[in-house]
Amino acid sequence: MKLDVTCMRYLTKDDFRVLTAIELGMRNHELVPVPLIVSIAKLRHGGSHKILSTLLRHKLVAHAAKDYNGYRLSYLGYDILALRTLLSRGVIVSVGSQIGIGKESDIFEAQNENGDDIVLKIHRLGRTSFRAVRRQRDYMNNKSKASWLYMSRLAATKEFAFMKALHAHGFPTPIPFDSSRHVVAMSKVDGFPMAQIKTGQMEGAERIFNTCMSLLGQLAEHGLIHCDFNEFNLMVNNDGIVTIIDFPQMVSTNHPNASELFERDVRGLVKFFAMKMRFIPTEDMVLRLEEIQCDGVRLDDEVRASGFSLTLQEEECLTEFIMSGDGGLSCEEGEEGRDDARENDSEEENGSFAYEDDGEQLKVEGSGTPREADRSPLPSPPASTQDISPVDVSLKDSNYSHISSPTSFSHTLPPPPGDTSVVTPSETQLKPHIPVEQDNSVSEDEGSDGVEESIEDNDMLQTQQQDLRTVRMKVKRQNMKGRTKQMTRNNTKKWTKYGKIDRAERHFDSSAW
Repeated sequence: MKLDVTCMRYLTKDDFRVLTAIELGMRNHELVPVPLIVSIAKLRHGGSHKILSTLLRHKLVAHAAKDYNGYRLSYLGYDILALRTLLSRGVIVSVGSQIGIGKESDIFEAQNENGDDIVLKIHRLGRTSFRAVRRQRDYMNNKSKASWLYMSRLAATKEFAFMKALHAHGFPTPIPFDSSRHVVAMSKVDGFPMAQIKTGQMEGAERIFNTCMSLLGQLAEHGLIHCDFNEFNLMVNNDGIVTIIDFPQMVSTNHPNASELFERDVRGLVKFFAMKMRFIPTEDMVLRLEEIQCDGVRLDDEVRASGFSLTLQEEECLTEFIMSGDGGLSCEEGEEGRDDARENDSEEENGSFAYEDDGEQLKVEGSGTPREADRSPLPSPPASTQDISPVDVSLKDSNYSHISSPTSFSHTLPPPPGDTSVVTPSETQLKPHIPVEQDNSVSEDEGSDGVEESIEDNDMLQTQQQDLRTVRMKVKRQNMKGRTKQMTRNNTKKWTKYGKIDRAERHFDSSAW
């Protein structure tokens, strides 16, 4: 997708405000109605409709009026909002050409204030070639529907979190600078993908293979699996230094399919070196996930990778409490950092778009369940068994107090219309109804007279029906005669006008035949 940033020179402050209002409105609308855009933007001097036409001319928004008059952001409009945020933070000052493209992202060059080259990775989920991301990755977080723009923002947030954590622990990754919406700014890697190396021309293939396998093992020791560890996501320079890129699909080693995903990464790496680099690794050089122990810092907990949940940690803490027996449950370690992550993701849980520009802020009240309520820590147990009080199973003062008890009814059924009180049936009303037999016997004289009258009625009815059919046939014949005369008259006029011949000349002479 082409990225044209020249329109940013002509956009005003109000234009960006209306563009941000559409972004906020897309949290609950696929097409944001115009009245909602006007109410969110709240321009002092009005003019929202004129600004919408300007944004539509620059292809920053898309318009649809099928059910109602509404607008939605395009990928170009979302790009402009993200680049303006990075520009206001001083991360970039200019954007260059495109240097790479993938199934779910575009790579562009940029420059910072010091004139150094950096890389902008713009996530673009929803392409026709890779739409299975909805079911293959847990970006949705059990949500039923979400726009591709929102999913692209989630992918960029995940990648920036993974890259920041891995770089902080000494892994060879690009330096993460900043992230805004669906754009990640990082340092430019000095190297090229392994896939660009010609067949059999890699110097030190054995050493590079051992380095790659060692990186896989180190990731597993920190509780992570790359899931796309191949020659396209491994950068190498002329000195043989390997750098890892592309992180949004990483999962935890506690994932149900962790062994299969790790084996797929290893098998793909072995196949690349064996077929293209002409180096066949031995069995002792290949790693297995069962042989790797996670004794160090678990980064899957820190970045909340797919497959790791707080429920698992709560079970571990509960096991430690049961095994220790001293009544101390220490589950508060690591909760401080997790609380910050929850605050950052509270907006993400509601499916909202954040307005990250400095100065102005636009807010829209939204609905959603906060993450704290879903993932609250375990309550601390009592110090001894004597302090245990009987459990109150009532729903009062609980998170489910809005649910009425099944044995009590807060609402009674209303009485029927017209009745002001409920009437209790009496004993007579409860007795079964016994029908009374009626005397249907008829005398012989009455029966013979009735038969003769019914025969006369049938004869009269048949006579009337025959007369009605006769009248209908006469009317139908008259209509047919009139219609035939009219058609003949019309044909005569046409022939006389266009053919200029007499009526007698257009008929054949029957005597000649």
